[in-house]
Amino acid sequence: MPKPTIPGKHQRCGARTHRGYWCRRWPVPGKLRCRNHGGMSTGPRTPEGKARSQAAKIAGLERWREEMRAKIAAGVATRFPTGRKPGARWLTKRMWDRKMLAEHQELCDENARRCPALPPRRRGRPTIIESIQYDAARLERLLQPKPPSAVFERLTELIREAKARDPDLCGPPHDRQP
Repeated sequence: MPKPTIPGKHQRCGARTHRGYWCRRWPVPGKLRCRNHGGMSTGPRTPEGKARSQAAKIAGLERWREEMRAKIAAGVATRFPTGRKPGARWLTKRMWDRKMLAEHQELCDENARRCPALPPRRRGRPTIIESIQYDAARLERLLQPKPPSAVFERLTELIREAKARDPDLCGPPHDRQP
């Protein structure tokens, strides 16, 4: 999907890079893409060239399908790879919230006697102090029957030192409006 354009305004290249950002180069004159993203390409022009290009595309797709079927038959793969790739880089805010809610619910089910409230996640990048406070609260929740006193005391000490240095920087972790 190309980058949205504003009529009458000169735009940058509309391609996406491998990291997911928009390409920042200027397009080739008269085109929408820079020379690295296909602006210099004319593509196949003759009917024979177009047919060859289409045949190569179909042949490559069939070759990939056969390889995947062979991998599934050999037990190397369980399904055709589609959709979102796993990993921490693909964790969106909604996915993170869902994961935290599931962990919280699991803790509440295990420890029915006392269920601590999960602090709401603030929008934007958290400060170092907020990260430490959130980690300390999470550690306390995870190890509720017997909290690790040395680690918890050290984190509390670090928070006190940071508050002493700059009281405006470290208010309660999630009391600000998003």
